[in-house]
Amino acid sequence: MIIRLFSRGGGRPPPTSRIGAWHFRSQRGFTIVPVAVALIAFMVFSPWGSGNHPVIEDISYVYHGVAVNRKRAAIELDTAAIRSIQQSVLKLIESAPSTVWGPTGGDSTPSELPMEFPDVSAEIRELLARQAEIEKGIHRLSRDQREFVRGRLSVIGESLAAMSTAPDGALPQAITVESEDDTSAKPGDSYIETCRANDVPIPPNWPDERWVSRGELPFFFADFPDARTTEVFTYEEPNGQGLCYALVRKNRNRWYEAVGMICQSKATGKACFWDNVVPGERMDNRIRGLEIQLDVRTMGNGSNMRERCTDCHRGENVFLVHPGTPLDAVKQRLPDVRYTPIGQEDWENPSPMEHKGEGACSQCHELAAPTKRFCGLLRQAAEKTMPSPVRPAGWDNPLPEYKDAIEKIKARCAAVGG
Repeated sequence: MIIRLFSRGGGRPPPTSRIGAWHFRSQRGFTIVPVAVALIAFMVFSPWGSGNHPVIEDISYVYHGVAVNRKRAAIELDTAAIRSIQQSVLKLIESAPSTVWGPTGGDSTPSELPMEFPDVSAEIRELLARQAEIEKGIHRLSRDQREFVRGRLSVIGESLAAMSTAPDGALPQAITVESEDDTSAKPGDSYIETCRANDVPIPPNWPDERWVSRGELPFFFADFPDARTTEVFTYEEPNGQGLCYALVRKNRNRWYEAVGMICQSKATGKACFWDNVVPGERMDNRIRGLEIQLDVRTMGNGSNMRERCTDCHRGENVFLVHPGTPLDAVKQRLPDVRYTPIGQEDWENPSPMEHKGEGACSQCHELAAPTKRFCGLLRQAAEKTMPSPVRPAGWDNPLPEYKDAIEKIKARCAAVGG
């Protein structure tokens, strides 16, 4: 790439001058300067070229706390990236028509910081305050905009909670959960009773010897911010009428990052969800540490978590199982009737894109209705494990026998932005 700079005067062009890495030659009144190096440097050090300045639209979907871009790569959520994303959301709010909301942008003060984090740095306090400001003004957005933004803000909240960990590794008291053998009322009791009433098994607390390890998953879509391993655990009801899975993610120091649990009834198909978070008004605070204890009566569940689990967990079976992996260890996992989630009002399992047996990609199971997040999983499954890890169907260049089916899926995914 070159830039031509106007030069006065004519006559015979002077010979090439070489000054360091720069080259100058005048031709017919113009000076030609190769500036590829300069342009690269400009893009690297400018805010427009930096990977640390994403906007909310750059987050294609969120999967268990991982912000994923359109190229299915994880977005690093450092403080610069979080600040940039928050500013992009505030611009959306400012541009929304409303007579209710006042000024946004630079008016946040550390006094707005939620009391759960009294000892964090000034920078984190600023980001937490801005997060609260966004929550206060998000009602100005349209319904579709609110759904889009809220689904992505959850990962910002989790990252800020992780950054709020004290330097010595101690956790803020508000996100420490310990099991208690008592009969007093707990926040999750009502949800547990609803699950029991629908014959859904209740998972053991963590840790508990009833959880059986099935091995580690090697895939990107099992990743989590800072996590390096994902181990699969299962719990089976003694009567064979229910099954629970837990995905346990740890970082390079063997700290727990995430422990998500899902349980399903064989008879009713109903499924319930838990995660190692303490739900908050503005964000869910993740429970992390070298050794943690989780009580299903107090940890986050399908009735109060901010993350909408049914964006991915949908279809005839709540469990997303890839053949030949530790997820496939329990063979008798299909419910007697189609799965129904037990969660919040917008948690749903709509009619499938294809019923079982209707296409090349639905010979063994139905093909769930697509969402942007679910389409990301479909693509990765087609590339790596479905219908077999030995001979996957493929996505960009599918195998001939799956080409029509994959193209149909890609068209449906494109319609939902996936």
